[in-house]
Amino acid sequence: MSKLLDDKDIITLIIHRLESIYSDVGEIKITAAKQEENLKEHMRRSDLLEEEVNLLKTQLKPLQNYLVMLQGLAKALALIGVAVSIIAGLAKISHLF
Repeated sequence: MSKLLDDKDIITLIIHRLESIYSDVGEIKITAAKQEENLKEHMRRSDLLEEEVNLLKTQLKPLQNYLVMLQGLAKALALIGVAVSIIAGLAKISHLF
């Protein structure tokens, strides 16, 4: 049932296979070119986002410093409140005696 291929059939088969490979390589090149363009766009957008983050950090730094100052002030006020409460409590106790 199996018949041997003659030289012409073998050459035709090789040509068809080479054409298929050539077509596949062409598609791979097209895909690679598209991916390269997508990568360039992704890198451009990443750079823009990184610049935006750095700008926001710069703009928020004074606010962070202000919040640290307010936290210190709140702690100082809490300590003053505790001290006043203790003094007031001692004053009441001293009036009892």
